[in-house]
Amino acid sequence: MIESKDELYLKRCLDLAIRGKGRVSPNPMVGACIVESGEVIGEGFHRGFGMDHAEVEAINNVKETNRHRIPNSTLYVNLEPCNHHGKTPPCSLRIVKEQIPKIVVGCLDPSDAMQGKDIETLVKAGVEVLFSEQPEHYLEFNRYFVVNKKLQRPYVILKVAKSRDGFIGRLGERIWLSNELSSRLSHQWRAECDAILVGSTTVINDDPQLTTRLVPGNDPIRIVIDPNGKIPPNARVFEDPSKVIYVTNSMRSGIPDVKQDVYVESPIEPEIILEQLLLDDIGVLLVEGGAHTLTHFIQSGCWDEARIIETPAVLNSGVKAPLINESIYDTYMLENDRHITLFRNDSVTYWHAKG
Repeated sequence: MIESKDELYLKRCLDLAIRGKGRVSPNPMVGACIVESGEVIGEGFHRGFGMDHAEVEAINNVKETNRHRIPNSTLYVNLEPCNHHGKTPPCSLRIVKEQIPKIVVGCLDPSDAMQGKDIETLVKAGVEVLFSEQPEHYLEFNRYFVVNKKLQRPYVILKVAKSRDGFIGRLGERIWLSNELSSRLSHQWRAECDAILVGSTTVINDDPQLTTRLVPGNDPIRIVIDPNGKIPPNARVFEDPSKVIYVTNSMRSGIPDVKQDVYVESPIEPEIILEQLLLDDIGVLLVEGGAHTLTHFIQSGCWDEARIIETPAVLNSGVKAPLINESIYDTYMLENDRHITLFRNDSVTYWHAKG
């Protein structure tokens, strides 16, 4: 059984891990710290997809004058260390090589094929392994990753900006419901996702760039759903075609060469799109609209989180905001007159499973 001080060090791992948010997907956010005689002698986090994992960075960050203390230390990490070759070597091999005698883990890897197998390797090598008594807390922290592994699809976030009277716009008319602050928030959300998805109506009516130009961060991949090939080739979404995945069931005409074409003969269902996107290493997807696309995802059940920005504007008529019949997860005020409501899909409770 672990002690209260062990949970404190595991929470420190979460403080480190969150620094990788928006950069590590489809990998999980992981932090690690190495403690000897009550002193943290090394710590690290996974900084980006394809870069060193947290455990390796923590080991590498131990000062030369403290390296002799590693064989007497305890390694804390919020997620089970990996034991497979990917873009980096297995962390478990490095742990054994450094002769770390004990590790404390927040939760097991949620992957059905991996869960606990990495720990078995460490135990066989003589490493003492202890676990948090609150594994669901650490699974919740990495819920994006859990969805990827358990449901074999990206974690889907729906984003809606609506007027006070419940409209998101008017057909054929470009209406701005966002101001500078809410636009920056939306761009921050984009920067934390791998891709952003919109339908053809949004592209034709609003001609969005779908970038993160208002905040630091990488631009997401743009997923454009254009069933009938209506989007004009000079739409701003195609300004960087290497960042666009174009989904259609019609022969396109004049569209620039994009990162990838996804041709779907049957109706374009969310399940089909999401299956393809996960294969392309897209772990977190932001769906920005419009009403038809958002409703399609809601009705399919293929969503995990919804973020609703209610603005002070009153439109009186127009396109109704999609209805979300789930419990409210959180609310807060962005400004005195802008209200943010967060929903979770209650029917999807995978991250609460015990690790």
